[in-house]
Amino acid sequence: MLRHVLETHTHADHLSGAARLGRETGAEVAMSEGSDSLVATRRLHDGDRIALGAFEIAVLATPGHTSDSLSFRTDGALFTGDSLLIGGSGRCDFIGGSPSQLYRSFEALRAPPNETTVYPGHDYRGRTHTTIADERAGNPLFGERDERAFVARFAASRPEEPANMRLVLEANKTGAPAGVGRIGAAALKQRLEAGERLTLLDVRSPAEHEGSRLHGSLNVPLEKLGSSLAAVPAGAPIVIVCATGTRSALAAPALRDRAGVLVLEGASTRGENVASRPRDVPRSLAASSGRCASWRGSSYCWGASWPSPPPPDSWESRSSSAPASRSRG
Repeated sequence: MLRHVLETHTHADHLSGAARLGRETGAEVAMSEGSDSLVATRRLHDGDRIALGAFEIAVLATPGHTSDSLSFRTDGALFTGDSLLIGGSGRCDFIGGSPSQLYRSFEALRAPPNETTVYPGHDYRGRTHTTIADERAGNPLFGERDERAFVARFAASRPEEPANMRLVLEANKTGAPAGVGRIGAAALKQRLEAGERLTLLDVRSPAEHEGSRLHGSLNVPLEKLGSSLAAVPAGAPIVIVCATGTRSALAAPALRDRAGVLVLEGASTRGENVASRPRDVPRSLAASSGRCASWRGSSYCWGASWPSPPPPDSWESRSSSAPASRSRG
């Protein structure tokens, strides 16, 4: 049984699963006392202890990346969220972030023994853990002992805000809407094959939609959805699709007044997951050894991901080396 969901901080660049886990399992969602999240059911303070069987988790307030950042220490392990990353740290220029606060938080994070295993919130190179000793030796921020020089390092770099940050923050602070359903690729495939009328709403960018899409999908980019709701047809269930499911979940609140809204889970624009007829195959499935065909004015390709062509009825076959016509799907 899942009893605790511990959030290290409010996330601005990806959706948190905390709200859904809390709803579906009944587990408490614990966050910092400094968080304004409506998802949290328990507020944590620096020095709190969380009992977990024979273990105990110590709560460390480590603000800096965000004002509500926490780290968790237990039995030779330290979970640092985005406060301490492998070779660096999270940025400090939004959500109440402060390089000076992070500098002071690093003092607390240096306290555990050198052999302590550190598990950061993420790593862009796929690494999963490090140690206090390795970070002392190889992390220039963690090793910096002059506060002014530490702060200057952050002032020298101002990366762009994460995509759709406002929507991500709103979703993470309020929780994903409980009334929005989800559908898997297999279930969507069955409903399409049965001839059900569905509105496939693709909330990716126009460039992504042009490169690969489910046939018949309507493209309204996430950042324009709020001002373009009139373009989304009424009268049929809406299945929101994107590349991974994240933008679909962010789009769902804008459609809360529509009936039958579903979020397609997981990667949702790969034709081999959903397609069963030529009209469902995205053009991006072309392989160098494959072939393409046109059908009802649209172009489709098959190759390694689509091992054999659909029935040839009504198809005008051509080689994959021929220039592709523009799909109307």
